[in-house]
Amino acid sequence: MKKAVPIRTGTAFFISESGQLLTAAHVTNGCLKSQLNFAGAVHDVEIMGVSELLDVAMLDSGVSANRFLPMRRSADVVLGERVATAGFPLANLLANSANLTVGNVSSLRALPGSMGKFQFSAPVQPGTSGGPLISERGELIGMTTGTLNVAALAERGVVPQNVNFALSGEYIVKFVERHNGDLRWFEGDETQPNIAAVNEHLAESVAQLACYQ
Repeated sequence: MKKAVPIRTGTAFFISESGQLLTAAHVTNGCLKSQLNFAGAVHDVEIMGVSELLDVAMLDSGVSANRFLPMRRSADVVLGERVATAGFPLANLLANSANLTVGNVSSLRALPGSMGKFQFSAPVQPGTSGGPLISERGELIGMTTGTLNVAALAERGVVPQNVNFALSGEYIVKFVERHNGDLRWFEGDETQPNIAAVNEHLAESVAQLACYQ
């Protein structure tokens, strides 16, 4: 096993102080070993549950997390609402720090036949799969699972822009509860959020995940 060179990287995010995380299932698929790069240290992670249908996996890192993302109490997302995501794109090109992008919920549905997905416009790149999607108040409302294949569509004369997909909070809750996960709920009020503080919290709740074979 060549630990120095991962076959792929992605993003994971903490859902509670206990060190449990979520990521996309395709990030961990086929890995002999998965490792989390968080706060300047590397940690082995254990896979607690996987759904290939939903493209989500739950991990246990054994790390005590000071920052984590609480779930929106209402599973609904609102068409057009502003969202933010964070992740670790283009691992071989960019610095190893969280990249944050913003956009909006552009459709309450995704591709035909997909389950529990909606569409958002915050830009994503390879390596951001498994990253969280949060509201302006800092509520977890989804998880990045994929984007359209721009190169394939360009060959057909179509160049889509920021057509990305997320697993909805409703299905995240069902998945975590089914696997006895440790989920926290958003306890904030309706006051105007401090966007800078929300974004800082988001960036400190994510970690880079590496898959080795």
